[in-house]
Amino acid sequence: MKKNIQDQVKNILEKAPHCRNDDKKLTANIWINELRQNGVSQEEAMRICKLYLDLKLTPSDTITRARRKLQEIDPNLRGHSYHARKQKEKEIRYKINR
Repeated sequence: MKKNIQDQVKNILEKAPHCRNDDKKLTANIWINELRQNGVSQEEAMRICKLYLDLKLTPSDTITRARRKLQEIDPNLRGHSYHARKQKEKEIRYKINR
């Protein structure tokens, strides 16, 4: 069973103080553990994470931020859940404002 992400982060922050001020190192440590749990060798997991740490892989938050902006601008790029999510947003805003 997969550990709760907060438990994983806490464990890494306790055992690896160098990750306390570096989100990329923290992320790489989480990914190494996840890659290993999914059958990737230690060497390959380390190689992948080194690419990430060396800024040779685009961070996931940059990719998802670009997707959100493009979908905001161009309706043709929106997924099937976009409208349902926006409708729910309107309902929640209405409830909060009441």
